[in-house]
Parts: sequence; structure tokens; C-alpha cells
Amino acid sequence: MVDSIVVQKMHNVINAEDMTSKCFKYIAELIKNGRIKGKFLSLSRVAQTNRDSLKRVLEQSYIHNFSVEGKCEFCKLRPENFSLNGAVDFALEVTDYAVTYYKRLIKMCEDSALKKILQGMLKEKLEQRNLLKEERSFELKRAAQKDLLSCYCLPQIVSLLWK
Repeated sequence: MVDSIVVQKMHNVINAEDMTSKCFKYIAELIKNGRIKGKFLSLSRVAQTNRDSLKRVLEQSYIHNFSVEGKCEFCKLRPENFSLNGAVDFALEVTDYAVTYYKRLIKMCEDSALKKILQGMLKEKLEQRNLLKEERSFELKRAAQKDLLSCYCLPQIVSLLWK
């Protein structure tokens, strides 16, 4: 049986996973780059799987009246002001919150089987956070290269090469 305080914290984690799943799927729809789009779709599916797994844990503890809040319906990301760097930063922020929730829940949990499940999910979130940090670094480097190239007139540089 799961402690009532742990149940409340699990509700928070389930809502966070639900929001993450919906949000990352929406971001993937806005992304044109296929590689990054695939990463966001994968992150969305993982969050959905985690949400469903945690709901099953609650159901095994005879808690059936739980429903997710659906907070992501109020998302303010719009296609006209979307940037890939902003999306990666936002995804990193959301993942950081999930990591915090998992760590708190693990500390409170006394059920060893549930704790093991949560530790696996935390490990997964930490890996996702590292992936997003790498992606942010990659995007920042790419932006810096574009800025460097914009400082030079490429036709002039090419014409100098042929002299």
C-alpha cells in the first residue's frame, strides 16, 4: 500500500509527465529539423509511458479516481514566435522540474519496489537532461558559426580565393 503523502506526490509527478508528453509532442510538431523532431517525439513517448506506469502503480494501490490535470492546454508556445533554442531551453527546464519531483518522491517512498521503479525513471530523466544539454550546446555552437559567417561577405571571400 502506498502512503497518502506519497500518493499526492505521485499525482504531481504524473501531472508533470502528462504535461511533458503533451508539450514535447507539440514542440515536435513545430520543429522542421527531422533529427531534433525525432528526439522530442521520443521524449514525449517516454513521458507518456512513465505517466501510464505511475497511474498503474496507483491503481494497484486501489486508487482509481485519479485524473490528470491537462495543464499543457494553456501552453503559450506559438508557431510565429517559436525558436529551436527556446524549445530546447524550455524542454530542459521542464525536465529539471521532473528530476526534482522524482528525487523528492524517492526520498519519501518506503516501498522498495516502487522506489526501484522511481529510481529507474529518475535515471531516465537524468539521461534526457544530459541529451538536452548536449543539444543546447550543439545549437549554441551552430548559432555562433552562423554569426561568424554573417560577419563576412561570402562572395568576396570566394573571389579572393580565386586570385
